[in-house]
Amino acid sequence: MKNSDAYIKPGLKTVDECIAEAFGLSVDDLQLKTRKRTIVDARKFAMWWQRETYGEKKPYAEIGAMYAGKDHATAIKAFKKDHNDLMVGDAGYKEKAERALKFIESIKPIIHE
Repeated sequence: MKNSDAYIKPGLKTVDECIAEAFGLSVDDLQLKTRKRTIVDARKFAMWWQRETYGEKKPYAEIGAMYAGKDHATAIKAFKKDHNDLMVGDAGYKEKAERALKFIESIKPIIHE
């Protein structure tokens, strides 16, 4: 299953496309095994969004694997700590995260179980 499988409808962007656009990246960048801050931040947001949206239906190990093959511990940290800390302490991250949420909301994704 591709990491942008949250919805499929011709002409609509995927959630990963919305996230990449908001963070000024390409969808392929979310898969890069790099520590470049902009990419790491986008991946953290993507992992947070996946868990926030799907909850326990999508295990942390699956979410981590979706983004550069990260493990469950990385996904747990992104969801429970990193995203919240960055929303409070990093205005640039907060702006991009809020933009990503607006992009995602604007496409009215069809969520598949």
